[in-house]
Amino acid sequence: MADGNVAALVPQQQRSVIETMAAKFGMSSKPFELALRSAMPAGHSDVEFAACALVANQYDLNPFTKQIYFMRTKSGQIQPIVSVDGWAWIVNRNEAHDGMEFVDHFDDKKKLTAITCRIYRKDRSKPVEVTEYMAECVGQSPAWKQTPSRMLRHRAMIQCARLAFGFSGIFEQDEAERIIEADAPKRIDPETGEVTAILFDVIAALDAVETCADSESLATVWKAEGAKAVAAKDKSGHAALKAAVLAKKAAIEAKPQDAEIIEAEEVPA
Repeated sequence: MADGNVAALVPQQQRSVIETMAAKFGMSSKPFELALRSAMPAGHSDVEFAACALVANQYDLNPFTKQIYFMRTKSGQIQPIVSVDGWAWIVNRNEAHDGMEFVDHFDDKKKLTAITCRIYRKDRSKPVEVTEYMAECVGQSPAWKQTPSRMLRHRAMIQCARLAFGFSGIFEQDEAERIIEADAPKRIDPETGEVTAILFDVIAALDAVETCADSESLATVWKAEGAKAVAAKDKSGHAALKAAVLAKKAAIEAKPQDAEIIEAEEVPA
């Protein structure tokens, strides 16, 4: 039997997802895994890490240029988030993609009311068309307040792309924020009746922990930020905060105190 035939009968070892992704970046698997984990929410499990890596690999998205990133929702799950650049990437690289166009709709006062996106596929005779309406989509984030037309165009493109190519399991940031807000407990202003979501900013809380130089300031941060996490019913955020506080507490206690340093300096050789 020829050597080539023998080699063909030997089963090839299948690459893991991490090995596959690492090879794309010209890295070995271990450093790549550490880098990818650093881009994940604090306190993620191995299962969550694997699921996020699978999504990034499936859509060939770069987590280090923020084509895709990951957020933990109030339900405790980590949700893959695809940026507008990421959505444009996966649409344009699809072999069936044959272009897209947008149509703006205005009312009698020349005010933008809706945007229609049409995506053409090479294997279909008619385009996929989706219209998104400003009244239904407009949000309260700075991006919506400053560039509402642009945000609506992005929304129309993403929803149309979902239908045209069957993308699932991924969201853009505005959708993710609405999911988080919908899951969060609400506060009602007794005077105005305005309803707002009670959200816990875990990133700001972890930053506050990191700046603590002594046990007293750490206790103050833990009490204040912990109360915010409880009010928001954010169990995962509270767990991440607690882990950070315990780690910081251990680091502070391990650091020699001034008195100990002075005493050590006075001991003769």
